[in-house]
Amino acid sequence: MMALFLLVLALYLLVVAWLLQGSLKLTPYISDQTPSEIVRFTVIVPFRNETRRIGPLLDSVASLNYPLSAFEFIFVDDESEDGSAARIAAHFKALERPLAYSIVPNQRRSGSPKKDAISLGVRRATGDWIITTDADCRFGPDWLNAFNRRLSHNELRLLAGPVAMENEPGMLRQFQLLDNLSLQLTTQGGFGWSRPFMCNGANLAFERSAFDQVGGYDGNNDLASGDDVFLLEKIQAAFPGSTDYLKDRDALIITQPVGSWKAVIAQRLRWASKTGRQLNWIPKLIGSTVVLTNLAMLALVPSLLWGILHLELLVGWVFLKLIGDTVVLLSSARTQGVSIKLNYLVAGWFCYPLVVLAVVIASLNSRYDWKGRSHRMSN
Repeated sequence: MMALFLLVLALYLLVVAWLLQGSLKLTPYISDQTPSEIVRFTVIVPFRNETRRIGPLLDSVASLNYPLSAFEFIFVDDESEDGSAARIAAHFKALERPLAYSIVPNQRRSGSPKKDAISLGVRRATGDWIITTDADCRFGPDWLNAFNRRLSHNELRLLAGPVAMENEPGMLRQFQLLDNLSLQLTTQGGFGWSRPFMCNGANLAFERSAFDQVGGYDGNNDLASGDDVFLLEKIQAAFPGSTDYLKDRDALIITQPVGSWKAVIAQRLRWASKTGRQLNWIPKLIGSTVVLTNLAMLALVPSLLWGILHLELLVGWVFLKLIGDTVVLLSSARTQGVSIKLNYLVAGWFCYPLVVLAVVIASLNSRYDWKGRSHRMSN
């Protein structure tokens, strides 16, 4: 049994080291050349009952520092019941400068409302490049400029952007901030090794023609989640080497945390539902390793009480995992310019295994609720 604990920890630390080294291979993108062209973007924003959370996004749109003729926003209303569409329309009508936007009702064609919304937006888009984001996000005035700088000098088909969590006080919010930091470093690690397997649809750019050529979301649109990673897999397979990660703070999207622990569990169930259907074995290995390591952590104290482990081994095991996790979080926080408080770091470290256990137990139900709808896990 002691050998098993050590094996799980060794595999976990190897995975952490691999991801960390990969993330360090990615250097911040700095171009010393004037963009050769102005890319025309269509930004697609699916939304459902977001009246209370969409304000920062609307303010961000109004402050964009990008040629007005070179971007448009398409808001796809997924059966909102709280007046979200009316608020969006009122905001744009009150602006001093005219911005190209449209609000369209979603057209359900599959088991994934979000994929249906994005697919509809792509069909109506006039831009050569699509960027997807969420209604609860905000960005800086040079967001589109950052993508344009990178795309105008490189032959790419998909460009993943960085995503940060609002740095708000409270254990629930800080847990999500720390979790997001680890996910961002994981994303960067894959891209750094030229083995991309993860991205975030809250900040994802892709060529409209590439989306059409790979058949959009055909083949996986029965799952509510995965609008990001499945598209990444398909474009990477069809156009090898045409995907990249934009390590540029100007490109940073900041998203809002969910408001309850129940929503945290549901959100992670939604994310986990796509892993089993990914063709790439790397996320499956990483996900399994993370789950096993955190479950092993929960078993440490009972194993000590039952005489399976010695105290020295338990202390050493905990110390090594804590060091590995801290290095990852601090490295990711430095990239995003985020400050981490020690008390939340320690509390989050003990909290994470409990969340993993809750997700594992909840996944046995094979279904989860998200935004008022019931969805199934992957087969």
